[in-house]
Amino acid sequence: MKQFIIILASLLVILNTESFAQKKQKRAQIKQMHIQKVKECISKDSLYIEINRINPMGTTPKSSSYSYFVKVFNGKASLYLPYMGKMTTAVLGGEKLSIEAREQSVKLQKESDPKNECTYYLFNFNNENRSERWECVFQLYDNGYVIMKLSCPGRDPVGFHGDLKVD
Repeated sequence: MKQFIIILASLLVILNTESFAQKKQKRAQIKQMHIQKVKECISKDSLYIEINRINPMGTTPKSSSYSYFVKVFNGKASLYLPYMGKMTTAVLGGEKLSIEAREQSVKLQKESDPKNECTYYLFNFNNENRSERWECVFQLYDNGYVIMKLSCPGRDPVGFHGDLKVD
């Protein structure tokens, strides 16, 4: 009876080990497919970034819902981002503090960094709410993670973290 239990336990261990290896291999394949999709988006300059973290200068980072975004496609940029920080110009009543642009033509500068497995992007746009010129710089990693910084004269820079949405 003891031998039967030992054999049964050994079989269970062997079967679970194989299934664990198969699960690990499947996760690695899914990760590779995701990286491939990210690289396709980078090669086409077709990017939709969902923002999930806001990093205002000098204060604690804040989590956000996925209602904030940056979209770059065919040399045009659309974005809707919150602004949290100090301003040196007065805000008139009724003005929105958010940073918005709708399908603005932009000159997208891109540089690949194979060593860090990321691509750097830079473009300038006009904030439609306050007629300000903003600079957007972001780092897009091959796994789809994005670190972004926006800066404008007269306002503190603000940082964002997000993920590239791939279909």
